[in-house]
Amino acid sequence: MRERGHLTGFYIDALAGTDIALWDVVGKAIGKPVHKIAGGRYREEILLYAGIGGTDPAKVAEAAEEHVGYGYQALKLHLLLDAEGVAEICRAVRQRVGPGIMLMVDTHMRQTVSSSIRLGRELEKLNFTWLEAPIIPDDIPGQAEITRALDMAVAIGEWTRTRYEMREQFERRAYDILMHDIARTGITEGHRIATLADTYNIPVAPHVGGGGILSVAATVEWSASCPNFMIMEHAPHANAMKSRILKEPYEPENGYYKVTDRPGLGVEVDEVALETYAFPGS
Repeated sequence: MRERGHLTGFYIDALAGTDIALWDVVGKAIGKPVHKIAGGRYREEILLYAGIGGTDPAKVAEAAEEHVGYGYQALKLHLLLDAEGVAEICRAVRQRVGPGIMLMVDTHMRQTVSSSIRLGRELEKLNFTWLEAPIIPDDIPGQAEITRALDMAVAIGEWTRTRYEMREQFERRAYDILMHDIARTGITEGHRIATLADTYNIPVAPHVGGGGILSVAATVEWSASCPNFMIMEHAPHANAMKSRILKEPYEPENGYYKVTDRPGLGVEVDEVALETYAFPGS
């Protein structure tokens, strides 16, 4: 469909959803989890980070402490302020949770190249693990400039869906950590992308964001079978709501998802529950 302009976007999302469904079908048909037929099990549990946000330093620090209490040893701050405002909140969070918690920050493309570098240097003093999505993804030279200027890692990639899009960014060293979204790439292309990333010694921290529970389950299975997996995104407060369409809850324990031998994606959709969310006439 490239002739018709479908290089990325919702068309590729539809292919990704179909790909994930087919992996689930095959896994359930032969009684094996997706991770075992998609590359094998590389780990017994999937390390998660919890995402939190806000604009008030004290409130964000309080939320960070709350999530550490749930068992998370890694947190990502979604901060939509200028560089000085982001740095102020990051200082408050680090002071509250102490040096042993892994911290990252996502600025959702709100920065410029120069403000990203200035912010990154402040975050380095606080021992943050990565600066995520500092500028628009189209500016590959700008991404590369930020990455070269900072000692800390720059993490990008949730918008890109194919290895063809990502190749130039790898070659130009535009970032240090890849964050492609398995619900947007599918499991098959997701593994191809990760293999290409591994060629450039780039670890992968898959994005989940607002993805539903099947996105979460697919990412867990994919992460178990990815050699250069680093850590996975998770939204703890949204998980129960996302799981309403399942026959059983699908929850992590103490900041990890356990890798199981349940067939397919390891979850079962409750079709009766799913019907309650259908649009009339659909």
